[in-house]
Amino acid sequence: MVLSLALNRSGNLIAAEQAALTTLAMNEKLRASPGSRYSAAHNNLCIIYANRGMLAEAAKFCELNLKLKREEGRDVALSMGISRVAQLRAAQGDFVQALAVADEGLDLIRELKGDASPFGVVFLSRKAVILDDAGRHDEAGVAFRSALANAVALHGAESGEALNARFLLARHQRYVGESDPAIASLRELLPVFEQDYGAEDPRVLSLKTELAQALLDNGNANLEVRDLLDQAMNGWMSKDDPDAVSPAYTKLARAEWFNMNGEVLEASRLIEQLVAPESRANRQVKAAAKALQSGDAQPSKLGSAGAGQIPGLL
Repeated sequence: MVLSLALNRSGNLIAAEQAALTTLAMNEKLRASPGSRYSAAHNNLCIIYANRGMLAEAAKFCELNLKLKREEGRDVALSMGISRVAQLRAAQGDFVQALAVADEGLDLIRELKGDASPFGVVFLSRKAVILDDAGRHDEAGVAFRSALANAVALHGAESGEALNARFLLARHQRYVGESDPAIASLRELLPVFEQDYGAEDPRVLSLKTELAQALLDNGNANLEVRDLLDQAMNGWMSKDDPDAVSPAYTKLARAEWFNMNGEVLEASRLIEQLVAPESRANRQVKAAAKALQSGDAQPSKLGSAGAGQIPGLL
């Protein structure tokens, strides 16, 4: 089971899927036995399929995982299952239900672990992303800042948890048009991410994309931005599923860069990939690509605040 999540974290989602399916098959007959990984396999497939942009498959495993967790009792694993379903509902575009489910998960983890806990930081960040995507930006900003404060208090300012919370806050700042503080924060985080995770890690690729997009939002489509996007795209192309959810953000930003530099054919090629029926880009990216295609896009609104962690639903 560790293998599938490790592969997921590395961005090799097809291999992760195969590893998780193998675990599921091995545990199918042992589901009632102590130590069975049956429900855990459903949890991991929920994550992996969501990251691949395969929402129907993700829904199947997310919802069955939640059913299994409810049968097992009110514990941390149940709160995790609830939180993942909240993300799924948001990906499906049902923000009302997503927020209701997110609150259920937060209430449970607070009941179990108190007002501030490691899982509480994660779940609050996920709720903040949903609030942003639902257009409730003021509430989202409060939630992002609260999650960051809790991450620093629990883990320290240099911890991975705090770094992730800072990244998510910077994405929020860009999303609401606060490009300058977003750029400053992302520039500061980039060398730290590269040192801690390595240049090909999806977290680094996502951060480079976000920094490039923030610069584009400021009207800056220079060679620095092109280099950031090329590095990110090359990184995604080294993975086994470059058409998954996270790489689509990079493709979208590259399309905008080409468009701003008058390279209309290259921009159109990328946009057509993103809006094609078989595209697995998420709803926000597809909508932004269509807006860019029509000439109506506002750069500061391209993309979305993300999925709450890096990458995707991990």
